[in-house]
Amino acid sequence: MSEETQSNLTDKQRLAVAHLVQGLSDAEVAEKVGVTRETVNRWRNSDDGFLLALNAARAEVWRDAHDKLRALVCDAVTVLQGSIRSEAPDVKVALAILRLAGFKDVGAPTGAVTLAELENERRRAEMARILDSMI
Repeated sequence: MSEETQSNLTDKQRLAVAHLVQGLSDAEVAEKVGVTRETVNRWRNSDDGFLLALNAARAEVWRDAHDKLRALVCDAVTVLQGSIRSEAPDVKVALAILRLAGFKDVGAPTGAVTLAELENERRRAEMARILDSMI
């Protein structure tokens, strides 16, 4: 998470972002941070700064994981070379690594990481809602 995205957050919000990125539920985060589940839910749904920081943290985790997977590509190719005619479990793992590393489309997480992007997302959603109501 960049300093810009976390500069306006409280210590509890920064800690909540870290726990949410690890996959904890709102209730689990609330307990660890010392707030109510409703507070965590409000941060996630109504606090632009919190949402931007959470999206930025998720994108960073994704990039880090993707980099680690890419680092395994050479090893995966070596396994495939040695096992090209085999159905051994290591071949399946090697193929999964290649897919996850981007040799087959794996969508990155989406979500605004700047206020301008967030405002654009909301404008597009509002326009879509208006168009849907007209049809």
